[in-house]
Amino acid sequence: MNRSELSRTDKERLLQAEREAADALAARDAAQVRLDRANRAVEAWRVINSLSEDAPTSEEKATGEKVQPPIIPPSAQAESFNGNKSSWVRQMVLRFRNEGIAPARLRQIARTVGIAVTPQFPYTTLYNLKQAGKVREEDGRYFPAALD
Repeated sequence: MNRSELSRTDKERLLQAEREAADALAARDAAQVRLDRANRAVEAWRVINSLSEDAPTSEEKATGEKVQPPIIPPSAQAESFNGNKSSWVRQMVLRFRNEGIAPARLRQIARTVGIAVTPQFPYTTLYNLKQAGKVREEDGRYFPAALD
């Protein structure tokens, strides 16, 4: 039976079924995007937690004890990048305010999250933030400025 042989009610039901099928496909695609984003965030979280082998912070040098980096929720990692690398670097410096963050660590986290990394990243951004008085450098790590 083809469409021309269907009654008006049957045609309406067929159109409704086609719309529902299209909606279901769109929902499936959106769910896949969310799953991919969550998987990238989980991977970023794993990288962040595995970076505890970095050089000791000034606090660790003073106390002699290893300070564990804070666990950043995966959703915060994936969702925090809004396309502005300077803003993202500043957010990361703020998140690692207690132990500081090294440029190499920023670079590694950026790659994991899916940020395009150039050879100058994050050095130029950190330099500009330092010149603007928004971050300070201590022993190769960057911390928020005193007023943050």
